[in-house]
Amino acid sequence: MHLLYETESTLTDILQEEGYDINDPKLQRVIVRVVAKENEFQDKVKDRVDSVYQHLLNDSVDGFDVVALASSDPYDPDHRLIFRNMALRELFPDDKLYLTHEELSARFSYSTEEESRKLTNEAIKALLTSGYYKSDRRVTMDNIERHYVTTLQLSTISGQLIMTRQYRDVTEERLKEREITEQKELLRNILETLPGGVSHVDEEGTHLYVSPQVKEIFGSDTWVDVGTHAFDAFDFDSKGYMIEQANNLKDGGTYHALLAAKREDGSNFPLEIHVNKFKNQETDKYEYITYISDAREKVKQEKILKERTSLYEALLDHSFLGIDISEVKIEPHLGVVKMDVILRNGGAEKVFGPIREYKTEDLAKEASKILGQDKSTWGSQFKEFIENGIKLLEFDSEDIWGNQIKVRGIFRHIEVDDKSFLVRILDDITEESKRKKIISDQLVALKERQVQLEKYIESNLQLENFAYIASHDLKAPLRTVLSFSQLIKQSSYELLDDKDKEFLDIVINSSTNMMSLIEDLLTFSRVNTQKIKLDEIKLADLRATINIDLTDTIEGCSGQITWEGFDDSVMSADKTKMIQLFENLIRNALKFVKPGEQPCVHISHKENDRHHRFEIKDNGIGIPDRHLEKIFGIFEKLHSKDIYEGTGLGLAICAKIVEQHFGQIEVASEVGQGSTFSFTIAKNL
Repeated sequence: MHLLYETESTLTDILQEEGYDINDPKLQRVIVRVVAKENEFQDKVKDRVDSVYQHLLNDSVDGFDVVALASSDPYDPDHRLIFRNMALRELFPDDKLYLTHEELSARFSYSTEEESRKLTNEAIKALLTSGYYKSDRRVTMDNIERHYVTTLQLSTISGQLIMTRQYRDVTEERLKEREITEQKELLRNILETLPGGVSHVDEEGTHLYVSPQVKEIFGSDTWVDVGTHAFDAFDFDSKGYMIEQANNLKDGGTYHALLAAKREDGSNFPLEIHVNKFKNQETDKYEYITYISDAREKVKQEKILKERTSLYEALLDHSFLGIDISEVKIEPHLGVVKMDVILRNGGAEKVFGPIREYKTEDLAKEASKILGQDKSTWGSQFKEFIENGIKLLEFDSEDIWGNQIKVRGIFRHIEVDDKSFLVRILDDITEESKRKKIISDQLVALKERQVQLEKYIESNLQLENFAYIASHDLKAPLRTVLSFSQLIKQSSYELLDDKDKEFLDIVINSSTNMMSLIEDLLTFSRVNTQKIKLDEIKLADLRATINIDLTDTIEGCSGQITWEGFDDSVMSADKTKMIQLFENLIRNALKFVKPGEQPCVHISHKENDRHHRFEIKDNGIGIPDRHLEKIFGIFEKLHSKDIYEGTGLGLAICAKIVEQHFGQIEVASEVGQGSTFSFTIAKNL
């Protein structure tokens, strides 16, 4: 039996109350022995309890320590560390108190010194006012970000001010919370950027989540929202269908439907809906995820498609042309070996007869009749047609009544989704052929009249007519002469004597020069006759295009080109003709320089309210004053071809382009010093 008495006096008082004589020497000896035994027992119990607490605190995953405070001043040197468990020694490995801002900052990295001081002062203030402080801090230790929940508590024991601190590492929890938050945010962003709307509905049909797109589709922020009933937004028939489908769905099942949805004002509109059913593991109840999209445009397009399909079918049935579409099977070495007709209108039936099953021999017979080939070679010939994709044919045939007809056909091979189709469009040209015969006879008579009319053509034809004649009456024979001359030179040049070689070279050079002249005339004619097509041109883009086009020319002569004022300006002009204008002038500037001298060209741009003004300045050979007024004329060439190549039409083309843009072009030059070509382009074209 243990008598749990704290002091001897307590035991003495109890014995007196029970009537014992406490002055009895024997009783006093018993009292002394009992108290001694009890004190010995209490000391053992205390030591055991202290040992248990020590083990519990040291083995705890939370950091824990006890500090005896001499005062409320964090810098007081009489503060003492009483106890610090193993977990906290991982953070505070030495016996420092870590009460001050400087000590904490040396161990942890806060974002700023100001934040560190603020947190320390906040903790001291809370402890002095309430005796308790708790914070959730994110710190960096050894370059690793950690999260700690810190608890500080003040208490007084036997007159001594004691502070207990507890550090709990919640890094894993915070990282998981952050990951969950980021995943939720990502999911929400995905849901709110989908083209359609998404909603989450419980087993009773109540909305648990509604994306902004759903509200936009229904045209209301309150009609369909969290807490509203999903089925209320549909008409009676659609509501019944949805309830039936939802009840019939299995876990993980889906259904898709086009339903009549209802707005808050009672008006209906078509809605396309996809519903997925799943079981919530936490509530053990079924829930639904729905994806909806406004189907008004889809219904409208389907209606248009249906109408157009009907129109196309009517056009096919009543077309004057025969139209036949077949799915074909193609073997690599045989060509078409099977053909299933899937559409044939009346015009095609007139040639091929009604739709029927085609066999290989039928294909051979039909191909030989249409393509005019021997049956033994039709396979390879038809394969060649399939590879080319399209073939135009005219062939003689018989209609279903046995009449001889002439047919023009377009045969086209197309592939759709790994399937091959043969599309045949046929036109009965029997009457047209007869009319062509009549027209041909009339053309013979007209040709005779034409010879007579040509005698009356005046010599001052417009340049356009001359260019037309040059392109059709001069280029063809000139090309023939040039081609045969070059062939002779390639095959027999070494067999000729020197005089014949000289004659042949003269013919080739003269023909080449004449061809260049004709081409330049045609270019001038096109510039003169074609209307300008206005574009909004960024001068920076124009500069880039010209630099690319002239790369070879610039590198070939080691030329240098600089630009000024082409960065931010925009002008309205014909882009193609502007490129032609600049490149003609720049090529001239690069070409007409002294032998061995590096061409340098500077191009500048300025503008005012009425026009854009451009200057192209070079360091070339210059132009004599007597030629300045006529250099923009046709065929005005100042140098022989053996010195500088050209036909004399380049500047005439430039002048015509500037004229079409209601501008002016002029040149200032000094022989041996270079030339400056200036031109303007009107702004109000």
